[in-house]
Amino acid sequence: MLSIEGVDPFSEEPKLLRPFLSPIDRLRDLRHQLTLEIRNDRTRFQRNSQCVPLSNPRTNVPTTKVESKFQTFGNGAFWVTTICVGIEKSVNGNDLKVLGSLTKQVTQVAISELQSQLGHANLQTDCVIHNLVVLNQPLSFEVFNAFNEAYVAEFGLPWETAPRDDRKPRSYSRMFPPTRACVSVNRLLGPGGQCFESLTSVAMSLTVVLHPSPSNQPAALTGLCRGLHVRSLSHWAPANIGPYSQALSFTRLGSSTESEHIDDTAEWTFYSGQIGLIPETMTLPQFDGPCVEDGGDEDFQWNRSLRTQCLLVIRHCHRTLKAMSCAVWSDLAVGICYGTSSSALRCARQTFHDAVCDLWYDSHASEKKHTVPFPKGNCLVQCLCESHIAWLLVSDLPKQASVEWQFVTRSPSCLQVDRPPVRRDSYDALTGSGASLIFCPVDYSPRHCDLNVIPVVGILDQSDAAVGLYL
Repeated sequence: MLSIEGVDPFSEEPKLLRPFLSPIDRLRDLRHQLTLEIRNDRTRFQRNSQCVPLSNPRTNVPTTKVESKFQTFGNGAFWVTTICVGIEKSVNGNDLKVLGSLTKQVTQVAISELQSQLGHANLQTDCVIHNLVVLNQPLSFEVFNAFNEAYVAEFGLPWETAPRDDRKPRSYSRMFPPTRACVSVNRLLGPGGQCFESLTSVAMSLTVVLHPSPSNQPAALTGLCRGLHVRSLSHWAPANIGPYSQALSFTRLGSSTESEHIDDTAEWTFYSGQIGLIPETMTLPQFDGPCVEDGGDEDFQWNRSLRTQCLLVIRHCHRTLKAMSCAVWSDLAVGICYGTSSSALRCARQTFHDAVCDLWYDSHASEKKHTVPFPKGNCLVQCLCESHIAWLLVSDLPKQASVEWQFVTRSPSCLQVDRPPVRRDSYDALTGSGASLIFCPVDYSPRHCDLNVIPVVGILDQSDAAVGLYL
């Protein structure tokens, strides 16, 4: 019965219908499938360019005084905390159980530091909408599970957070957990510029995006947002592998400013990190040999497993963006791509360029819409890979993936801005320039990290530069 073939009655051309495809069968000709999906979705968006997005509960810009240590963006609607770090001396780095126990401890310490910062601002964790987590240990099963165990106690949903250590359970008013990205960098930075090596210590850093609400409105995670939180398995896109939402969307009301050039109403959506898992099995694709689908050019003969990961993760991101907004890629504010090697980042960049810069924006460019001309030297940059994406080298990723993507979108579209949201320069040049976040290679890190400096191993094709994000 499982092998019976039928005719698809909804297809314009005769096509055999195979109702039971294996996960590997679904990966066949993935690049072509992705191209068709993005092209069709772009056509629908063009035909219905005036589509009305799903509505969010709206909030005014909070009147709460911003803590002096916090960065802000979105006309003051969103705050970024300073880095919160937990550190423990490593006893036996070869004992995974010990590493797991220490990881849980440092996660609790970092969360306690966050709670202290929130307390000074008279805020609670229900206003935390995105967490950027950096661990200095490889993300093995033991380490990742221990981290999640400590993390869920503070940021999970009520039924995930049984009372622990005589603490009260989380409020049942929380509707969504925050979005999250998690990476590993073997040399972690402390707030004073200290460097914590993975061989001598276990450390975890936490940088948080907050969405404070006025006192007469509910907190962000208790009804002031629209979210995507998928736990079930399907062939559509991966379920989450931890206590986080795939996406959270917020509508901010407030007056526009000359510096930001935004409308009175802006919808911001924050997406969790996505990796290239096969949705049905929640495993990474494993193939032997190179991928020569790009015409045999040696520069594009990627390892087939890597190429499939890069295609899968872009498809996951595309479908998640599509679930949150009819504009999909047209509302892209900024993207971050983490890779565990330069080869992985180059493959991810080529995949993104083909799918988004060339395919999605090609027709818009012909209509002289949504082009992104930014000065760089004596020429104009027309590629989102240069202007809107940070390409960051890290030590490890969840599930030992090669690539992880995360995005922030804003509607109305913010592509037409005076300066690109991603800027590559020295740390000194980026300091004081209004960057919401700065990613800096540990070898070139400053002695005192008073700003939101996130450590990375390196920047793609940049030897000594840092990357600033301007949201």
